[in-house]
Amino acid sequence: MLAALALAGLVQSAPAAAPTCQDLTLRLGPAGAPVEITAYLDPFAPNTLGLWLEVRRMIADGAGEVTARIVPVASVLGESAADLRVQRWLYGVAARGKQEAALRLLDRDGRERMGLRLADPAGRAEVAAELDMPADDHAALLDDPCGDAAVRAAKAGLRRIHLAAG
Repeated sequence: MLAALALAGLVQSAPAAAPTCQDLTLRLGPAGAPVEITAYLDPFAPNTLGLWLEVRRMIADGAGEVTARIVPVASVLGESAADLRVQRWLYGVAARGKQEAALRLLDRDGRERMGLRLADPAGRAEVAAELDMPADDHAALLDDPCGDAAVRAAKAGLRRIHLAAG
């Protein structure tokens, strides 16, 4: 009986399984193109929208020969909860085909205002309407643990590149 209780305690205290996440890798251009570039875009940098548009131009100029893997990753030293919320949001809306529209909103509003809008239920509904998304779907993506996993993976990838570069 004591062994059964101990085993039950272990089972209950076991960590929850990691969520099964769809691939949130953001891509532009044709799948299987012979040339693939990886663009690390800092959503909080002043010219991110311009860089996004330049990557789009490179894809168009590549005439089907170039594809881009887009990795939104913040390079700020100290991140707030609002910054992380904005990054999760960007992955979530981008996976739903709204990355350029989201970057335009972020460019217009700035990271602080967007962080505040996403923290407030009324603000989230306004942002969803601006992105032409159902409010419930938009709100759910902010709580999606896969967004956190994508943010961590992007940071780890950028860290590996920095370490390799010396």
